[in-house]
Amino acid sequence: MSYLVFISFQSSDSKLAGLIRNALQGQGISVFLAPDSISPGARWSDEIFKSLKSSDMVLFLASKKAIHSDYVAQEIGGAHFSNKLLVPVIWEIKPEELPGWAKGYQALDLRKLGPVWLNHLSQWIASLKDQKNKNSFYNKVALGVLAGLLVWAGSENDDNNEDV
Repeated sequence: MSYLVFISFQSSDSKLAGLIRNALQGQGISVFLAPDSISPGARWSDEIFKSLKSSDMVLFLASKKAIHSDYVAQEIGGAHFSNKLLVPVIWEIKPEELPGWAKGYQALDLRKLGPVWLNHLSQWIASLKDQKNKNSFYNKVALGVLAGLLVWAGSENDDNNEDV
């Protein structure tokens, strides 16, 4: 199967990865997310390689743990050498902390948005909806990613409020 978006992530970020996948699929975009896209009995490495090769874009969820993952590094290297559109999404690290080849790609840096990043993302989504090209592939991806991030951020805030 061919996918438009391949999500590269570390297992500790599976909640965010799943939310982004759901949001992208809601936009009609086919998404590869290893735990859900690989059939029982299939060889993980073979399926990941085929899916990475057939995908148009790779979203790299670059968390503190993901940047130290050998598996994620292999996926990012594969994306780089396959000339895929690679979008690192960072929130816990600085761009210069991105591993290897990922440093050469412009990241979606959630840290720059400060404590009100959720509000900034909402405004960005609204502006994308107003653009003339709102049905283009990349706008749909951006909307899906940001919708997933909004849901994730809301759930993180709910989790933090429970501790109070």
